[in-house]
Amino acid sequence: MTGADLKRWRVEHAYTQEQLRLLLGVSRQTIITWEASTEPLTQIVQLALIGLEHAPKDVGKRLKAEQYSMMRNRPDAPGSKATR
Repeated sequence: MTGADLKRWRVEHAYTQEQLRLLLGVSRQTIITWEASTEPLTQIVQLALIGLEHAPKDVGKRLKAEQYSMMRNRPDAPGSKATR
């Protein structure tokens, strides 16, 4: 999967760059860089996209950035940046 494939996938699945970045936990610039790349994307990115394909369509789309940030930074959240 190249950047063009990623962009096509994102559009076909009705995600904005902002929504995709929130769901994957990366910056919007990262999404832009990936979409501009002609090199194959890493397997971890491809696996994340496969996971999103099987997730309910409204997962993450109804969360505002503040809500997502609060949810992600809970002390009990996997990979949390919050201090325990």
